[in-house]
Amino acid sequence: MANLIYNGIEITIENKQVSLTNLYAAIGNPPNKAPTNFRTSKEGKQKINKYVTKHGTWVWTSRRGVDTTAIVELACEYLEYLGDPNAARKLWEVYKNGQNIEYNTQNITQNIEYNTQNITQNIEYNTENPNQLQDDPSQKNTSSGCGCIIALIITMFFAFASFNSNKDRYDHHQYDPPAAQPYYNYPPQ
Repeated sequence: MANLIYNGIEITIENKQVSLTNLYAAIGNPPNKAPTNFRTSKEGKQKINKYVTKHGTWVWTSRRGVDTTAIVELACEYLEYLGDPNAARKLWEVYKNGQNIEYNTQNITQNIEYNTQNITQNIEYNTENPNQLQDDPSQKNTSSGCGCIIALIITMFFAFASFNSNKDRYDHHQYDPPAAQPYYNYPPQ
């Protein structure tokens, strides 16, 4: 049983089935993109019918309020609907190769790198000027060696908080992922 670790959430492929509920949570619960929205959309109905014709009625299973699962090919289509075709390709790789893969969406990875860079710059500034306060009022209490450690801990906390708040952008309509362009049909030819 192989797993895709998608934005920190373990997505398990079990009996050729994947939890769409977990995929939806891993991408940040974007509004109007839940598995039920996909199932009732014109695009979703077409994709589901295509796989029902090919594989039978068991391609999509929904237990109200519990979990929605689908076959791997349809889960890849759902990821493209969510706007993350790279995650769809990674899920397909996990399915085909049977090896675990860890994948983070581009914007989440960029936020982590940006916050890490800011932490590094703050540490370098504080070690070069240990007896001088920074001009930035959010960086108070960094005038001693102990203050540097405290500033590092505080900066790491805010970096983590910033990372989590960026994941929540989907919930507040601040960020709409670009419309998914089908990369290829599953399984790839």
